[in-house]
Amino acid sequence: MNVAAGMPQGNPLSSHAAPSGRDHQCRRKEGDMTRVEREHWLTEHNFHSVDAIVGAAEEGDRPTVQRCAALTLNESSGGFNVYGHEGASPELYGQGVTEENYKGIYIPNLWRGQNGIGPCQLTSAGYQHDANRLGGVWNAFCNCRVGFRLLHELIERYGVWAGAMHYNGSGPAAERYADEFISHERALIAEGLR
Repeated sequence: MNVAAGMPQGNPLSSHAAPSGRDHQCRRKEGDMTRVEREHWLTEHNFHSVDAIVGAAEEGDRPTVQRCAALTLNESSGGFNVYGHEGASPELYGQGVTEENYKGIYIPNLWRGQNGIGPCQLTSAGYQHDANRLGGVWNAFCNCRVGFRLLHELIERYGVWAGAMHYNGSGPAAERYADEFISHERALIAEGLR
């Protein structure tokens, strides 16, 4: 989803067809990029919060870096640390997430509903709380740690496509989300992210 005005339309990989083939589940193998190479690759492909994406993806019990990057494409057009459009704080839509606006605007308005927050668009109060315990939902690294852990748990429980669908919710929109997630993952692999 494109969550902010002025953000790139589509995603950094939208012009690439998704190849067919087996699912890539190996986390580390010969030929994988180093952390610096991954950060450079993501930067070259217009991702944001690249240090957070790569750092959180490298922790244990996380999906592959391609799946982590695909999640940020689906959620925040490639890692933008912004507020999403859903929820009851429309004045925050597309704004960068900071500790100040989270505590000063978002928290006092929780009674109206919740917005997705950060690169992984954490919407649930429980996941936001998890990120806050790690250092703050407004911190892209903490946000990615929680979002990637959740994605990993859902993939382990349901498989890749259904795990991505459950990350988004249920129903036709979540099914389209899962299709887009798979397409992003395959395009990232085809483009050389290792």
